[in-house]
Parts: sequence; structure tokens; C-alpha cells
Amino acid sequence: MSELVLRNRQRVRALDLRRLRRIARALLEDILGLRSYELGVHCVAAPEMTRLNEAFLEHAGSTDVITFDHSPPSNALAPACGGEGRGTAIDLERGRARCPHRASRATWDGLHSRRARRAEDSPPCLDSTTVEGWSEEATREAQASGGQESFRNPSPGGREASPALHGEIFICLHAAVDQARRFRTTWQSEVVRYLVHGVLHLRGHEDLDAASRRRMKREEDRLLQELAGRFRLSQLAPRPRVPA
Repeated sequence: MSELVLRNRQRVRALDLRRLRRIARALLEDILGLRSYELGVHCVAAPEMTRLNEAFLEHAGSTDVITFDHSPPSNALAPACGGEGRGTAIDLERGRARCPHRASRATWDGLHSRRARRAEDSPPCLDSTTVEGWSEEATREAQASGGQESFRNPSPGGREASPALHGEIFICLHAAVDQARRFRTTWQSEVVRYLVHGVLHLRGHEDLDAASRRRMKREEDRLLQELAGRFRLSQLAPRPRVPA
């Protein structure tokens, strides 16, 4: 069974979740060859990222990306990476922070409960969530969920097995905009870089020392370049609708 869930809980930039889903699936299935995975990708703003960063990584302020690995055997929740301020968790040249710190299940569950209550109280933040083949009813349910897009791919023969990749990636759009401005890229490519970085952590890459950071950075650049060759990353920003 493979499941990919994308949620948009920010208003920093309009974001095409359908296109981001296609990019994520291409990375997981076509490039990395995964056939069994459970991944949640959460696009958030700086205030929510600050709460996560301070609760789990014990770093003050926001960061660009935080990855939670839910894989066996221990099933413990270990934030695989997060940074301190800008220049944070992504790039060796940008001053990557050292990590990880381990969080308890009780802390994670408490944060999830508080976040769920906030989501119920806040208005939907939906940009583009219609998935090919969804009914109108399913699309309305996605809109009511506050900007969520889900894809489920049954495993062959209906057999259930532990996924090869199981985790969640939190991406900060404020950081993407700021880093794009600073490093003369685009916020869309920064978002995809954060996605790649999180997936690499879930695949076992670490960046605790200079040598491992260099290896991870090379692989990150390679995967980002391959995705940029397959997709026009600029189209993660939906085109404004022209009134009829």
C-alpha cells in the first residue's frame, strides 16, 4: 500500500498541490523506485514551523524543513532534520544545523491534538486540490479538510506490508520565499528542494558531519536537477484565473 497526503496550511504563496503531488510521486516511484510508502507533506507558515522547531528540535525560531521518521523497528518519532533560523537545514554552504533531537510519542500526540483543534477553527486554505478521477463529493471533502490532497495506491494482491518509507515532512513557505530571494533561486524550487531533503532523510541519509553533509548535498542536487528536467517547477504557483 502506498499513500501520499499533501496538506496546505499556509497563505504565504498560492500553491498547486496537484502538481506538487505529481512531483512527489515522480521522486518516490519513478526516480527512487519505491512501491510502498506512507508520506505526509505539510506546507506551513513560519508560526507553525516555529512551534515544531521549538517543541521537537529545541531551536528558537522557524526553519525551512523538518522531517519526522515513523519507520520501524522502534516506531519512535525522531525529527531527522531542522535548522536554526535562515540558512538552516538544507545546504552545507548555507550553514546546515546539526541534528537530530528525539521526541516522545506523548509530546507528538499532544501537538497533533492542538494542531487539529486549530485546523478546525481556521478557514480552509485551498489552492488546487482536485485529483484526477475524484468525484465531486470527494473534491468537496478535500476542500473541507483545509487544503488536503491524498493519493492511495493499493499494494499488489491487497497484501499489507511495512512501507519502505514512512514519515512526514513539514515545509515552511516563509523560508522558501526568503531563501529564494537570498540565493537567487525561486521559492518553487526551494519547496521541491525541501521535499527532496526530507525524503533523503527518510531514506537513511544523515548530515551530522561534513562528509555526510557533502554526500547528502550531492544527492539532493542530483535529484532536484532531475525533477527540474521533468517538471516546470515554476508552475507550482497556479496561474491567476482570468474572469470570463
